[in-house]
Amino acid sequence: MEHFIKANWFKVGVLLLVLIAASSVSYYYLVSKPEQDKAVLQQQTSTQDQAQAQATAQAQQLQDCVANAKQDFANSYANLCTFYQTNQNQLGNPNWQCPLKLYGSQLPAYQTMVKQEEDAISLCSILYK
Repeated sequence: MEHFIKANWFKVGVLLLVLIAASSVSYYYLVSKPEQDKAVLQQQTSTQDQAQAQATAQAQQLQDCVANAKQDFANSYANLCTFYQTNQNQLGNPNWQCPLKLYGSQLPAYQTMVKQEEDAISLCSILYK
């Protein structure tokens, strides 16, 4: 055996180097790379989940903002109707009812409210899209 090693020391050294290299490559492809791929996949999934959650939250914020703008318009309209109802009662028209749209002398105030509602909804679209 000793004579074999002395005669073939170079071949034995190369064989050991090949075995070490092969085991390193095998370890990389069988253990290390699958773990890296799994970590990358988990990170991508997490990123996609976060993006989806953010998109859902943004859509909800847009809906809430638009709903608030419409509610503000409804409240303003109700207040304006109450104001005109009081005026009409004082003028002797107790049966006056606020129409769906104001007209005549009330038109500028109504148009201002409609414009404010449209502006609020536009602002919501800019903020949450």
